[in-house]
Amino acid sequence: MNEITDKQWRELAKLGKNIIICLRQNLNGDGVPPRSDRFEALKLMQKYLAIHGIPNQDRNWDLIESLEWGEDYDHERIKSFLKDKPYRNLLSSFAYAKQSELKDKFHNSWLNNDNCGGIEVSDDGWEDLTAHIVGLGKWEYENIDIQTLQEMALDCSYKENFLYSFQD
Repeated sequence: MNEITDKQWRELAKLGKNIIICLRQNLNGDGVPPRSDRFEALKLMQKYLAIHGIPNQDRNWDLIESLEWGEDYDHERIKSFLKDKPYRNLLSSFAYAKQSELKDKFHNSWLNNDNCGGIEVSDDGWEDLTAHIVGLGKWEYENIDIQTLQEMALDCSYKENFLYSFQD
């Protein structure tokens, strides 16, 4: 977002004051605001960030799903689409972070350190497989399990590489 309108400036000022009020609450005397005030501050911060064009996690998943990776697995098409989008870098950071979380979550399974049988892919294949899951969207990401990863690896039902969509 390049310009903020006068109306948005007024909204930012109002949100900023309310965020500060929420975070100044110290009913217990321990320097930490009560839970309700902390959550109210977070809700206000999301609105504040949205005015600056910074989407929340659900919005990032919506954007990833709108890229329709699962339709044609064409990272060049997606790269072209994202080229001039103001949210491209933030979405890229989100996608790489989600891939990193997947890799960490299933690292021991991939290497068969947990005696699950391993996930039969090379280092490069592991990058592709985990990026593929992110590209498919939130449901797939949240519901992936070791058995599904093993099956995808064995029958090569993943594509190289969703995250190429964000590279220059």
